[in-house]
Order: sequence, then C-alpha cells, then structure tokens
Amino acid sequence: MVELTRDELIIMQHNCLYGGEGEEGYRTPFEWYCRYIFMQMHNNKFNVGEHHKMIIQKLQDVFDGKCKRLIINIFPRSGKTELAIKMAISYGLILNPKSRFIHLAGGDDLALENSEATRDYVKS
Repeated sequence: MVELTRDELIIMQHNCLYGGEGEEGYRTPFEWYCRYIFMQMHNNKFNVGEHHKMIIQKLQDVFDGKCKRLIINIFPRSGKTELAIKMAISYGLILNPKSRFIHLAGGDDLALENSEATRDYVKS
C-alpha cells in the first residue's frame, strides 16, 4: 500500500472540496477517490481516459443526487466494473455506511469476486 503524508492528504482533501486543478484539469471527489484507491490497491497510477471521465462524471451526478437512474453501456474491458461496481459501491458505503447495494452479475463467482474487492476498498 502507498502511504500518503499528512500534507498530501490535506492537499488532496482541499482539491476535492474546492475543485483543485490537476494535470488533466478539474477533478470531482469521486475521481480523486478512484485515483487514490487505484494507487492503494494496484500500486500504479490510474490513467484516466475520456470514457473513464464520462463514467466518473455520471457516477458523481448519481452521488450528488442529480441522476436517479443510470445505465452504462460501453465496450468490454473498459473499466466499467472497476469504476461502476467496485469503486462506486465502496465510495457510496463510505459516504453512507447504512446504504445498501445490489450487485448482479453473470455468475456467482464474478459477483463474489467483485464483492470481495469492494470490501477490500472500503477497508483500505
């Protein structure tokens, strides 16, 4: 796991709250969370593509209450499961620990694998 210094955490929180500029421009709180968790869990920088930005923004709209229903249709291996299932559910549980989510998948093994990853994200 990557440890952040106190100053790095303060800067990260400030940028999340006040719309800090990063190398790619404005980042939402959910994008900061995704980048942080990705670094923690995969020990690698999360390279955000245009399709990731669109997914992240739509999920941020859900968290902000601007969107009540969301369907994401995108090509396979695009990061949809990582963002919309593992990271979004863990972020939602951090925002409201009493919230409940239903995760449906094509098989029991996939649903269990995603649930375990989500649990690990919340614990980190």
